[in-house]
Amino acid sequence: MERRRYEVFSSRPMLDKWQNEWRLIEKVIRVTRFRQRLNSKQKETEEVHYYASNRRLTAEISSQAIRRHWYIENKLHYVKDVAFQKDANIKRVNPFIFATCIDFALNRLRKSGCKSIKNKIYEISLNIENLIKSSLITSDTSTP
Repeated sequence: MERRRYEVFSSRPMLDKWQNEWRLIEKVIRVTRFRQRLNSKQKETEEVHYYASNRRLTAEISSQAIRRHWYIENKLHYVKDVAFQKDANIKRVNPFIFATCIDFALNRLRKSGCKSIKNKIYEISLNIENLIKSSLITSDTSTP
């Protein structure tokens, strides 16, 4: 079980020392996360994270923005890194083409109803015929 507490503070008292460098920061958001693990020796943990905002946001709006950010991070970037090893394979020549191919493959896999991207890539890699049969690549020879 997990619960979070969001607190929003004015940045001025905290950042006066760095006012020239950080003049656009309006608010500092502190997120305290309490996590309770049922099958663990350490029953409850507490983590504190800080965020900076250049807007005057309420705690509720801040919580929604932070949750949306992590939703995207977990649903997209994490999958790209784990399934496609994106961070391990830095492309120096035409990185946009490689990124577009990854996006295309990820979209096709999700559209096909695939639950585990990593497992599906492994399954397809065992036999190229699986790729053709899985309808991830379709050949449309009809002309409009």
